[in-house]
Formats: sequence, C-alpha cells, structure tokens
Amino acid sequence: MIGVSATHHALRRGSANELQAKGLTLEQIKAKGRWRSGGGLMRYLQDNPMAQGLSEVPEEKEVTGEAEEDDGPPVLEKEV
Repeated sequence: MIGVSATHHALRRGSANELQAKGLTLEQIKAKGRWRSGGGLMRYLQDNPMAQGLSEVPEEKEVTGEAEEDDGPPVLEKEV
C-alpha cells in the first residue's frame, strides 16, 4: 500500500462522478452503479450538497439592491 486509504464508497463516488463528467445521464449512472434509487446516487455526486456532508442547502437571498448587514460567512452544520 502507498499510504492511501480507500473504501468501496470512495470507488463508487469516483466512478459516479467520472461518469457524470463524461456526460452520462443520471439514469445511465444509476444503472451502471446498480443504484436502486436516485436518492442513493445523489449522495455520491460532488455537485450535490449531501455529497459534501451538508444537511441542508442555504437559501439564496433575493437581490433587492438594498444594503444588508453582514453576519459573516454562513455556518453549515454536518448531519450527525
């Protein structure tokens, strides 16, 4: 071993993202990875917030042109 740890989840995630980058549809990726549901697949794709460990996506604020108070960067909580 060369000091790299991996799990079967890492292999599935890598494959799913590679297929997505090649332009395959979600249905094609789901079939190739033998996912039973689209929800299971979505957790593995990098552009999906759940793949990044986020429990919810922050809502985008409507642009009104008015100055808003800056509370600093959003704080995201990892789902336990």
